[in-house]
Amino acid sequence: MKNIKGKSQEAVITLKRVRLSYCHLWEKGVFKGKEEQKFSTILLLSNDDNAIEQKAVRQVIQEVLDEKNKGKPLPPDKLCLRDGGFSDKDGYDNTWFISAKSEVVKIIGADKKPISKTDGLIYSGAYVNATISLWFQNNENGKRVNCQLRVVQFCEHGDPLGGGAPTQKELDSDLDEFEDFAPEEELEDDI
Repeated sequence: MKNIKGKSQEAVITLKRVRLSYCHLWEKGVFKGKEEQKFSTILLLSNDDNAIEQKAVRQVIQEVLDEKNKGKPLPPDKLCLRDGGFSDKDGYDNTWFISAKSEVVKIIGADKKPISKTDGLIYSGAYVNATISLWFQNNENGKRVNCQLRVVQFCEHGDPLGGGAPTQKELDSDLDEFEDFAPEEELEDDI
């Protein structure tokens, strides 16, 4: 069983081998031309591989609604978990997805040590383990169940989504395509 800790208001859920999309974990994202004050990503939960995680997230969403919204449901567009089957985006078929944001995110490698952007491990399309917490928003922007991203751990490489930039590893492998060239001797001017 996947890890679920705490009461619904502060429930922490561990998601195993989920895929990143719209990954803005190294720099804060831009939304409608404005820089957001949070790091963000979409977590893709496969219907085949992440059924347990999907069920756990649905359960916590219901607990949050029971506790904070008197059990009243919210429209699907007000929940952090959505059906990818209604999206035409690359990689979203046969998934549910979670929109997650945070002011601070811990990003680690498989060995649980911090990694950096130059390691080329965290990008849209990579598979990760992640911890998230769900919380209820009720303010001037309306009612929603939101997701806070806490920790992201690299799990394995995947095909980049959305034509993302190549990783440093991919760029290094491109060097194999070049021949070794000796510098040309300077040509002397005969004039």
